Amino acid sequence: MSGVQVDNSPAVTARVQDISSWKEGDISTLTAKDKKRYNRRKSAVKAYLTTQDPLEQVALRYHLPARMLAKLARRSAMLHEDGAPWGFRALVPGVRVVNHLPAPADAADCVTADEDEDSAKRIAAVEVSMDYPHLPAAVPTVGNGRARGISKKSSFAQH
Repeated sequence: MSGVQVDNSPAVTARVQDISSWKEGDISTLTAKDKKRYNRRKSAVKAYLTTQDPLEQVALRYHLPARMLAKLARRSAMLHEDGAPWGFRALVPGVRVVNHLPAPADAADCVTADEDEDSAKRIAAVEVSMDYPHLPAAVPTVGNGRARGISKKSSFAQH
C-alpha cells in the first residue's frame, strides 16, 4: 500500500453554527449577580458553538459543569413561540424554556392529550437532536422527569 495516505485524525464534529441572529435575553430587571451569571453563560455558549474547542475545555474556562453547558446550548437551540431559536433568551436565570415545535402537517402525527407525556417529550428531544446533531445527547432522565441523581427527599428524612 505504498503511496496511499490514510487519514488517522479523529473526526471533528461540525457543531459550529451561526448564532449572529440569536435574540438577546432581557436582563434589565436582573440583580447584578444574575446579570453576571447570564453573561458568563452567554460567553460560554458562544465559545462552545463558534469554536472547535472541546465541551469540557470550554466549560472549565467559564467555570460551568460540562453537562450544564451542553444543556444550555441545547436549550438555546430550541424554538421559541415566535418561531426563532430561543438563543440567548434561554440563558436568563429563572426563564422557563419551552420548545415550540412546528405543528405536524399530518393529523396522524399529532400526540393526543391522553398519550404519555414522557413520549411527547422524547419525540421533541429527538426532533431537536435531528435538527442540531452537533449538540451532546439530552440529559438522561428517569420516569418522573428528573435528571438522574436528583431525587425527592428520602422517607428517612421525613420521619
